[in-house]
Amino acid sequence: MDRLLTELIKHRFERIAPLYDLVVEGLFGHTLRKWRKRLWDGTSGKILEVGVGTGSNMEFYLKMIIASPNKE
Repeated sequence: MDRLLTELIKHRFERIAPLYDLVVEGLFGHTLRKWRKRLWDGTSGKILEVGVGTGSNMEFYLKMIIASPNKE
């Protein structure tokens, strides 16, 4: 990808991401928290999240790592 285009996209993401989380939390926060909890409570094994976005699921990764540390 063109370096200039990459920098433009990066700049837009960094500008919008903090506001995006605030807006989404304000509009759908309670519903999303319940949905994420249900989703992650049933998850196990190795997980690859593609397009992690603003990192809203990171708190659940940490709980999984603590609950079942990698023995490899």
